[in-house]
Amino acid sequence: MKLRRLLLLSCIGFIGAIGVSHAIDVNIPGARPDIGKEAYQEYRIQGEFAKKVDDYQESEVKKWAQHEPNYDNEKLDDDIYVVQELTRAIHHSRSVYIITDNGADIKFTGSKESIVGWSIDPKHMSKSSIKSVGGTINAVSDFRYETRQQPKGSKWEDTNIEYTDLNKSLLQNTLNERLEKRRDSVRFVDGDVFTYPGLEKTTWDVIGFDDHLVVGTINFTLPKTPNLSYHIGQSLNKDIIKNIIKDDTQRSITDTMGPLANYVLPSIKPASEVLAYTDPVHLGPYTFRVLKNSKFKEHEVIGSAEYDVYISGRIKAVLGKQPFIKRC
Repeated sequence: MKLRRLLLLSCIGFIGAIGVSHAIDVNIPGARPDIGKEAYQEYRIQGEFAKKVDDYQESEVKKWAQHEPNYDNEKLDDDIYVVQELTRAIHHSRSVYIITDNGADIKFTGSKESIVGWSIDPKHMSKSSIKSVGGTINAVSDFRYETRQQPKGSKWEDTNIEYTDLNKSLLQNTLNERLEKRRDSVRFVDGDVFTYPGLEKTTWDVIGFDDHLVVGTINFTLPKTPNLSYHIGQSLNKDIIKNIIKDDTQRSITDTMGPLANYVLPSIKPASEVLAYTDPVHLGPYTFRVLKNSKFKEHEVIGSAEYDVYISGRIKAVLGKQPFIKRC
């Protein structure tokens, strides 16, 4: 059996919830008091649900091994481990985003894994107030961030509106004026101001497109970078909209904004506070970060894949790159 067939087993997943502690307290749709504000720190699923996922993957691998000609049973434990870990990474993990280009200084955690990442070269935005833009795609949603140049002071965004005077009506009118200039069919669905410790000039909004697709965003500045505004948003994929949410507007709002309120919002910190504990390392053209003072242990090449291993005390970091496997 080829490797890609084995990896397909890891794509069979479950959906579950994480235990909680201190509650989220913010006036954003979908914010849940039963989800602790430290929940974002659970980068991997834990507890009984994790055991069910692992048990299921172990069972599937054993079934496959029984029907694989000339299978080496000494590899069984390793194959089970690989499939379990890939399942966690692909379907049951959270992604950490660190943005430091063009004056940005922010770290936040997404509510889901990231399967594919993308960004736009800043040279293509030289005439725009947008300084950086990028995102990731996962099995549930498209996740996106932007940073924009902002004037210092008490005004909201690039308007003449004092942030302290901003309310839902002003927010809606301002966004609608901007949306009317677009050629596609977009509309303001909902939005308002909110407050959260450590963030300034905070708002949230949901913008609607055709086919019931919506994009929800939280928008804010940070005290250390008042001349930049940060915009973090997501849109649920079309299959979820079409088959599950359908035309339920309120559910569309809460399901889109909920992950931003429950996981992203509590995780926001200046990137400089996190990077102080790590060092950059390189594997080909790619830059990774490992715990500060980690020691390089080995470089390994397996087929077309390359791996570097770093050690810091009892913690091992394995960094790898591998070309996409071409499907038959």
